[in-house]
Amino acid sequence: MLLPPLPPNFDAALRDAEARDGKWRLAAAHRLSAPPDGREGDACRGLVVLANDELGPIRAAALRSLETLGDPRG
Repeated sequence: MLLPPLPPNFDAALRDAEARDGKWRLAAAHRLSAPPDGREGDACRGLVVLANDELGPIRAAALRSLETLGDPRG
């Protein structure tokens, strides 16, 4: 039985916001919704990139994450 991959750490999620593979961008969109204290601005910048993704599920996840963070763009 295969275990699901662990969510990326925060810095990896920021980097993965521009990954080629959509599964990593989607994971980043979810992970960036809970940044460490003081990194909310970094998270929002990564999520704005993901909110303009070519794939709808990634855009939707990024917009939900922005909303979770209280960013008006969500």
